[in-house]
Amino acid sequence: MTATPWKDAFRDHRAALAVSAIYAVAVLSEAVYCKVPPSNLMHIFGYIFMSVMIAITFAAGMYIFAFLQFFIGGDSASGFFRRWKTASGQLDIVTRSYLEGKRWAYACIAFLSMSADNFFFVSKSLINVVNPYVQAGWDPVFAAWDKALHFGFYPHEFIIPAANMIGAGRILDAAYALWLLVMLFVTGYTMFVEKNLYLRLRFLWTYLLSWILLGTVGATVFSSVGPIFFHDFYPQLPDIYAAIPRNLDAMNNEGFMFAAKTRQLLLGWAQNDRVFDPNALSAMPSMHLAVSWIMVMYARSLGRKPFMLAVPFFVLMYLGSIYLGFHYAVDAYVSVAVTSLIWWIAGKRLARHKGRMLGDTA
Repeated sequence: MTATPWKDAFRDHRAALAVSAIYAVAVLSEAVYCKVPPSNLMHIFGYIFMSVMIAITFAAGMYIFAFLQFFIGGDSASGFFRRWKTASGQLDIVTRSYLEGKRWAYACIAFLSMSADNFFFVSKSLINVVNPYVQAGWDPVFAAWDKALHFGFYPHEFIIPAANMIGAGRILDAAYALWLLVMLFVTGYTMFVEKNLYLRLRFLWTYLLSWILLGTVGATVFSSVGPIFFHDFYPQLPDIYAAIPRNLDAMNNEGFMFAAKTRQLLLGWAQNDRVFDPNALSAMPSMHLAVSWIMVMYARSLGRKPFMLAVPFFVLMYLGSIYLGFHYAVDAYVSVAVTSLIWWIAGKRLARHKGRMLGDTA
């Protein structure tokens, strides 16, 4: 294998690698400043290991999928074992081409570039330490904005009855729970499969900067807990979101709801005395909606069919975030606006890569 693909991959990702490294150092510095016990920071290695295992699983899935394509597409009259042997031979050729071509090198370097995500959970867990929720006081502000933007109504006041009327509550709950898997699949596809270098880099930069600017900087500045936790942190104020946990509890009593379990875990972590937890509350802005919108913009570049899948998923995420009470509607609007701006800027900056393809045959 020549070194050229790796040199090219490093050249095209070196700025992203630098940003990722700076972000990691900044988060670790923040953790030291907040006196996070070193033993707690060992969780980062767990996140890194998990991300490596996910990448390996995705690569293995690609391998199996390619073999099945060759096997199913083989000559049915040749017999099972001959088809198996033929498919294995074809797979060996394609695998060798993939590993010796550019896409494997680019996938590995892109994975390193996105490794900053592993530090996101540390920064998120420190939000209430750096900028305590109640002292920041953003939740009542976002609630007021929601009401003003929706003609004197809170969005959940019409979304919950409408969703319950058509029996969509559990669909929204399941879709919201599947967000992580969908995100991992799309990022895996972009890193391991996408041939268009322009789209790869545009997605990577938008994804990376969204987690940093929205998920860390924005979430810390606009420290907030979200509608479903509103009364838990602001008991002195009118319980304007009481209908959300009441509806969620009623649904959970009839059958398991992912959001109900998630709410218990998040609230427990938020109310303990530990400096660092596996996760923490963060409403504004919404990374669920930010990533879902990035997938819409990326899918639009891929074609009509991916776009027609991405848009309904985004709508489910938007409705689910309000129905389940994890986000204010303005969280989604801010996330869409900022990610759209990042996507546009990235497109302008990466215009020189338009038309460049990673030319292996895998």
